[in-house]
Amino acid sequence: MFDAERARALGLEAAEIDLLASHPTPESFQHFLLTLPYDKDAYFASFRQMLRRARADCFAGALAGAAWISLHSHGPPLLIHMEAADIDHNLALYEREGRYGTLGASRSRSLTGKLPVFPSLRELVLSYYQDYNDTDPDPTVLTLRGYSDPVDLRQFGNRWLTAEDNLTDIEDHLWSLRFHKLFPDRPGLYARFPQEDGFYLAPRHLVENP
Repeated sequence: MFDAERARALGLEAAEIDLLASHPTPESFQHFLLTLPYDKDAYFASFRQMLRRARADCFAGALAGAAWISLHSHGPPLLIHMEAADIDHNLALYEREGRYGTLGASRSRSLTGKLPVFPSLRELVLSYYQDYNDTDPDPTVLTLRGYSDPVDLRQFGNRWLTAEDNLTDIEDHLWSLRFHKLFPDRPGLYARFPQEDGFYLAPRHLVENP
């Protein structure tokens, strides 16, 4: 059930509340995200700015998905950050009956939200691997390498929902995270990264957001 009172307490405006309330299921909200043109400007928009711009990249789409998840009582507003050899990706994360699913935006429909059918985060992330190619002209070169622990957006107050400026502080935080190796049995994939305790640290890419 949608929590309109909490939405107002978080500072959302009437039109923003109406939009979130109008989508009763995650599938419905994912369909809404698919209708938005892709935002090529790397603006790092809050949920509010995404609606005003009427377009989304993976960062803004993940924040919008997290807003829907949180206010429809599907759990806290969580984001998962996926790291690749070329371009990173963000998705909103939720859990239903012990299974993980996502909501999000992308230039590629295959990198958007998925139903909550995955028993672990690794299996969820691995389901994106076969479609994860962006900058290499050879479509058989797949570039997904790792993923973060879930990021609770509440640590940023309400900025992820209502900020008028771009959220480079949140984007910078995502690049400070440690990443789980998606393929720990292939050490050559991670040789160029600093490593610690089974995790690795990734340098920020010049090109972002598939």
